[in-house]
Amino acid sequence: MGALEFCFDSDLYRGDLGVQSRVEQFGVWLNSAVKASLFTNRRDPDAKAGGCWSDALYADSFGSLLWTKNRSKITPTLLVEIQQLCRDALTWLKAEGHIESFDVAVERAAAHAVAITVTLRQNNGETVNQQERYDFEESN
Repeated sequence: MGALEFCFDSDLYRGDLGVQSRVEQFGVWLNSAVKASLFTNRRDPDAKAGGCWSDALYADSFGSLLWTKNRSKITPTLLVEIQQLCRDALTWLKAEGHIESFDVAVERAAAHAVAITVTLRQNNGETVNQQERYDFEESN
């Protein structure tokens, strides 16, 4: 068995520890890091709720606050808020030098879902686009 590495577990659809061989290639690791950053529930400091197991190890909570918008009505204002939440969740990739820069675009994908497009500029100058769907509860 290989070493454990933080990755996005597609079976569980959340960030978790995984066998290193699953994330050795940088492209695979980067894709996993984006998914884990967006879809791991960050602790909400205002509500003192949410979070994940890694909060017990680190002072700063990992992930995003997308989960706090789950019951919101999809409006143009919400799309801007989600865009900022995604930017906040991905900032660590640039801060730690894994990528040169990134951009996030959010648009309505369905009655109860948004499409999040992340454009990553890698340190070698290559650009990678990744699109993820985020489904809301049907209360909106």
